[in-house]
Amino acid sequence: ELGVGPSSPNVIVIAAFEQVDRADSPHIGSVDKASLRRYVQSGDIVGFASAQYNAGHRCDHIDQFLTSDSIYRVEYEFGCEPYTIVPRASVHKYEERFVG
Repeated sequence: ELGVGPSSPNVIVIAAFEQVDRADSPHIGSVDKASLRRYVQSGDIVGFASAQYNAGHRCDHIDQFLTSDSIYRVEYEFGCEPYTIVPRASVHKYEERFVG
């Protein structure tokens, strides 16, 4: 079961992307998944921060995301810092002293 809820250890991992900053890059706004696939294949869009710290979003599994039409399981990988959606009741309050 891949459900997400207060009693579940699961979270939703958001596959994150960014546009490559090149002089010849087209302006890319919001796109559907088919367009996103084409931009990734052309090299205009890449996995978020993959050039700076690939481990940070490697567990996003963007190749699987781009070819899948359903939810799928991913396992945590050391160094991964994914964007997630978590039920509010499942997490502690934000620590205001946190910086960085």
